[in-house]
Amino acid sequence: MCATVLDPSLRDEPVADQLTNPDTESEPTAKPRKRRRLRVRKARLVLLVVLTSAIVGALAWLLSWQSPVPVREVVVIGAEVESQGAVLAAANIVIGTPLTDIDKDSAVANLEALPGIDAAQLQLQRPWTVAIEVVERFPFAVVANADQWTLIDTHGQPIREVSQRPAKLPELTVAPEQIGSAVAAAVALSDEDRARVKIVSSGEGGITMELRSGATVTWGNPDRNELKAKTLAALLKYNAQGYNVSIPERPAMTGDLDLPKENRVPKPEPTL
Repeated sequence: MCATVLDPSLRDEPVADQLTNPDTESEPTAKPRKRRRLRVRKARLVLLVVLTSAIVGALAWLLSWQSPVPVREVVVIGAEVESQGAVLAAANIVIGTPLTDIDKDSAVANLEALPGIDAAQLQLQRPWTVAIEVVERFPFAVVANADQWTLIDTHGQPIREVSQRPAKLPELTVAPEQIGSAVAAAVALSDEDRARVKIVSSGEGGITMELRSGATVTWGNPDRNELKAKTLAALLKYNAQGYNVSIPERPAMTGDLDLPKENRVPKPEPTL
């Protein structure tokens, strides 16, 4: 025979409850397990952050001018097709040159020294591509130069020479020192009115404009250009042969005027 001795404190509980009650075993071990899981999760998160930072740092380094990656492509942005060759030559970036060996300041200085470039900068598009971004100075007028035509920008500065005269640009027939004043007068005109101007000249009486219609505009001294431009815009609708805005407060017109009915002098009625 055998006897079973039970703990006196457990005699009132069923034996099955002593063997299967989860609280007697899992409760003491649940908290350590949760702590281990949290530690594992934190370690994984830290590792992910470190790896992400490393990847981002590597990409930033590859996309910076401190990268030794050789240049594989050079592109020009913002320049006309006929100007891109001069832009590439001025930048002088040789394919295969490491990015660390490129002198950006020197390249930008050479680019901005070109007659047709107003501003320039170098940028990295990809780890191996250098983009040359330029802002061109656009032609505003032309000056005859022997058998060539010099394109002039809105600042009165030469851009380049072309063999054929651009039909839509006004011609400046002024002395070199008067180009800036002539351009300033033309700049004050609206786009619509400027398109009517064929020639801008200068003499003792100041600036004179010849319109494509054959009419002339006496501009006078190169002052108060904005007021003169507004006055001329109001007069052009009358289709005169001559306009004088040298004193914009007292403009004048000559020739057969196409006046509106309310401004016409009534014809005298015939007498019987």
